[in-house]
Amino acid sequence: MKRLSWGAKIGVMLSALLLGLFGLGTFYTFSSVSAPIPASAPLPQPNGYDFYVAAARALRPANPPVDAIGDKTSPSPAEAARNYAPAPPKVDCRQRQKLESAVTRAQNARA
Repeated sequence: MKRLSWGAKIGVMLSALLLGLFGLGTFYTFSSVSAPIPASAPLPQPNGYDFYVAAARALRPANPPVDAIGDKTSPSPAEAARNYAPAPPKVDCRQRQKLESAVTRAQNARA
């Protein structure tokens, strides 16, 4: 008996594999296995999209509008004061404690 070459062996194995895959596909396509599909759960009302829409409607544009593209990279101090809200002043922790104690003393004196 004559031995098969490597190419013939690979061809026989691939054809057997393809035939097996075709058989499995045919079996699972025509088999009558019925699996119950549960009904979908009801969606919550209001859902997340409703909250996003409500938040978008609640936004109020700045007056005058702040445009990151149209604004200058370094506006003059007058333009910055006109277009942007000022930052709160920086207070040192010791100054804050002194202010708080002075306020509480004034409130106690009134009472």
